[in-house]
Amino acid sequence: MKRFILAKYLLPIHQEPIKGGCLVLDNDKVIAMGHYNDLKREYPNAPIDDLSQYIILPGFVNCHTHLELSPLKDQIEWKGSFSDWIKEVGRLKRELGEETILEGVDKAIQDLWKSGVIAVGEISSEYLSYQSLAQSSLHGRVYWEYISLRSEDLNSRFNMLKDSMQEDIQANSTMKVGVSPHSSYTLSPEAWQKVNQFIQEKDYPTAIHVGESIEEREFFANRRGSLFQFINGISQLPEEVYHTTPLSYLHSKGYLMRGNMIIHMNTMSDRDVQILQDLKLSVIHCPLSHDYFSHPPFQLDKLMDHEVNIALGSDSLASNYTLDFFEELRQMVRNFPGLPMEKIIRMATLSGVRALKLREGLGEIRVGQPYGLIGIRHPDPVTNPFETIIYNESSVIHLMSQAFR
Repeated sequence: MKRFILAKYLLPIHQEPIKGGCLVLDNDKVIAMGHYNDLKREYPNAPIDDLSQYIILPGFVNCHTHLELSPLKDQIEWKGSFSDWIKEVGRLKRELGEETILEGVDKAIQDLWKSGVIAVGEISSEYLSYQSLAQSSLHGRVYWEYISLRSEDLNSRFNMLKDSMQEDIQANSTMKVGVSPHSSYTLSPEAWQKVNQFIQEKDYPTAIHVGESIEEREFFANRRGSLFQFINGISQLPEEVYHTTPLSYLHSKGYLMRGNMIIHMNTMSDRDVQILQDLKLSVIHCPLSHDYFSHPPFQLDKLMDHEVNIALGSDSLASNYTLDFFEELRQMVRNFPGLPMEKIIRMATLSGVRALKLREGLGEIRVGQPYGLIGIRHPDPVTNPFETIIYNESSVIHLMSQAFR
């Protein structure tokens, strides 16, 4: 059944906001968009949902989560060493039982939904979060994480990855799948070759953590620092890891897949930016996690100047105090006070859909497409809808197409 949705503002994302806008929806898609007086003659019997005190926009896309680490909230104090933080995450994670992890995942899913997130890019290292996400209202993509430094572990870890994906993937799920070769330094060359062959055969999208810390930069530039010592103590590193950057190393070895996702890039060279542009790679920035680690300032302007697709994520509760996505938007305003708020909202919606390679109808409002929308109350006399969204503290309402349920 067709129905009108009256709004104070419509934010299609790909075009300017429509003040006093109106949507005509059926169960599956947006039928029309404009103003009520222009549309009511064409649909004289359609009922009206009066949301004229709300801004209607696409639901948010949180492109980087580690929901399986949710039980580690407030468990790790940052003491200035990234390698020590990694070791502590590993130690605490080994103490978590499956039931505790799944309880944390379920609570995290609820928190994401409440803050207007309708799609996620989840990194699954324990291979547990997919089922919970597949049964939730969220959409997005789960990337099965792959780490393999020791040659003796290569086949067992790879078989674990393949077997879990075969067991878990549901053809009718709203959650798509991908693979995350974890980072530039946690796979041996043999592991990279094996997983890349698998990725290419299956045509899976990828997500890789790259350029996350100063320690990683030192690792590849000078073969020194605590992170280098930690990894080199596990597996002997190839000679190419020297006088380079993490991204340039991956590119030189052919490990980067065109059009895929790079997480963090908190340190980058001019050559790195050119690689990102040339391969049309998306960069996922995690504002609050970035602040937790006291990373160098994120080079947003440089990426934007090269038209790199930039989207947002929250990372894990091991390095963040919240999964409230509005807090990520507010942190973007604090870190980049000159950045137009409409660009922040675009990073949180359409840019995220492009990074995760999700279906049409998410991330924007278009006639003829399904819809995954949220509504945010717009109090008078505030007039800037983007500011209202970013500083929202009220409950969010959801409007979902039947195609997305």
